[in-house]
Amino acid sequence: MKKGDIFYNFVLFSPDPFVLYCQVKSMLGSLKGISFEGRINFPEVCFRVFPENRIASREGVRSLEKAKETLRKNFGKNIVSEDGTTLPLRFLRELFTRRLKFACAESCTGGAIANLITSIPGSSSVFVTSIVSYSNESKENLLGVDPVTIRKYGAVSSEVVHQMLNGIIKKTGVDCAVATSGIAGPEGGSKEKGVGVVYVGAVAPEKKLVKRFEIKGMERNDFRVLVAFVSLKFLLEILEGACYKSKKKGKL
Repeated sequence: MKKGDIFYNFVLFSPDPFVLYCQVKSMLGSLKGISFEGRINFPEVCFRVFPENRIASREGVRSLEKAKETLRKNFGKNIVSEDGTTLPLRFLRELFTRRLKFACAESCTGGAIANLITSIPGSSSVFVTSIVSYSNESKENLLGVDPVTIRKYGAVSSEVVHQMLNGIIKKTGVDCAVATSGIAGPEGGSKEKGVGVVYVGAVAPEKKLVKRFEIKGMERNDFRVLVAFVSLKFLLEILEGACYKSKKKGKL
């Protein structure tokens, strides 16, 4: 919160933004001495919280600070920022600060990650490329995924995403990357891997992880956008976590 302001602009994110919105709204509604405005800017959840009647009294400021601490306690893992900064912008700032180069290997997201990144001015200083490897052949030819791995585990699998990550790092030489492979629907999938299953991989210096998510009930384009945000959040958590300490920090 900047000097002179009497509100917080919370931006939050989770793979289920609609449930998150209802939970935060219910919690804020139970607090005394504050007012708030909430909306879903899909897939992010935004809440502006201010003292009741927008009066910057000592009591009003105390109520506002109590609301902030309550939000942090209950939704700390979901909070992207308290000043209106979006997840893609926060992600880019982290790359700027650490002076890291970034690329992505996209299957089910079909370029949605690259679109999020390149919509922000200045992203070219950290973003190298996105390889959209939608078909099995493109995964093999562009990223070096072993066709035996695809036949054995399926294109939507942890094993394939691991190899997609290896391929994009080898091809571009970047410091960090994400990769996605999933089933957007409305058709396709199986009993083991139904519509909405997606594997997201992220790699940073000395750390590589792949995680399975299940995102149900989404229209195809919403699914692509949501998975793009999940991917950035996944890598951001690795970069900011105790598991990785950059040796080459810089300034914005």
